[in-house]
Amino acid sequence: MALMASVAVQQVRRLIDGLRRDRRMHPYYGRREYSELAREVAAACEALIDSEPADVPALAQRAVDLVTTALMYLDDSSGIVGDDLHALMAVHARACAATPPDPKRLAAWLAKLRLDGPGWPDFELRDYAAALGENGRAELARVVEDRAKTTEPDLLGRTPFEIRVLREQLAEISGDIDHYIAVLAEDLYAASSYLKIVDALRNAGRTADAERWARRGLGIGNPIDQAKLRDTYVNLLLERGATNEASNMRWQLFDQHPTQTHYHDLRRTAERTGEWPGLRDKAIKRLRDATSGQPAFADHLIGVLVDEG
Repeated sequence: MALMASVAVQQVRRLIDGLRRDRRMHPYYGRREYSELAREVAAACEALIDSEPADVPALAQRAVDLVTTALMYLDDSSGIVGDDLHALMAVHARACAATPPDPKRLAAWLAKLRLDGPGWPDFELRDYAAALGENGRAELARVVEDRAKTTEPDLLGRTPFEIRVLREQLAEISGDIDHYIAVLAEDLYAASSYLKIVDALRNAGRTADAERWARRGLGIGNPIDQAKLRDTYVNLLLERGATNEASNMRWQLFDQHPTQTHYHDLRRTAERTGEWPGLRDKAIKRLRDATSGQPAFADHLIGVLVDEG
C-alpha cells in the first residue's frame, strides 16, 4: 500500500512538472491545454489529501508557484488560468488544514506571495489560521512589520495595499474583535472599510456599535461603494424596529437622486415595512417630475414602469 501511495505522489509530481512554462513561448500558445493541466493537478492534489495528506502541502505549493510564474508570461485576458490558480490555492489551504506544515515556513511563503509576488494569487489568511497557529501568526506579523518599516507610502500617502491586507487579516484571525476594528480604523478610506467593521460588530452581536459605525461610514465624503453599507444599515434599523427611520432614509436618497436603482431600494424596504402600497404612486410621480425637468431620467422612468407592469 505504501508503494502504491508513493507511486501516486510521483505521478502528481510529474503532472506538476508540466506546469513549468518557458517564458519564450508565445503568450497565446497552449493556454487551453495549460488550464486543463492546472485543473488536473488541482484534482490530483485534492485526491491525495485523503490518502497521503502529508505530501500535499508541498506539492500544491509548488504548483501554485509554477502557475504564478507562468501567468507573468501567459496571456490570461479571459481569467481562466487565474481561476485555476485560485482553485489550486484553495486546495493548498485545505491540505495545510489537514496536515499543517512548519508554521514559520508557511508564514514566510504566504508573506512572499503577498508582499513580493506579481499581485496574484489572492488568498485569505482565515483559510490558513489553523495551520499557522500562534507561532505562524507571530512570524507573519514580524515579517509584515519589518517590511512596513522599510517601505515607502504609496502615491496617496497610504501604507501599501499588500501590507494593509496582511495586517487586517492577521487582526481578523486573532479573535480579538476590538483589535481587528482598531487595525481597520487606521485606514478608513472608503465605505468598504466601514462595512468590514460593521459586519464584524454585527456578527458579534454588538448591533448598537454596528449602527454607529454604519452611520459614520455613510457620512464620509467618498460615496464609492456605499450601497452595500447602506443596505446593511437599513437592515440593522429594521431589525431594531426603527421602520420609519429606515423608510425615510430610502425616500430621502430617492428624492435627491430619483434613479431606477434607488427606486428599487425604496420599494424593497417599504415592502418589508408594509408602506409600499402608499408610496408606490408617490415614487413614480417623483420620477415623472424628474423626467420633466431633466430628460435623462426618462430611461429610469421607463425601466420602473416596465418593472411595475
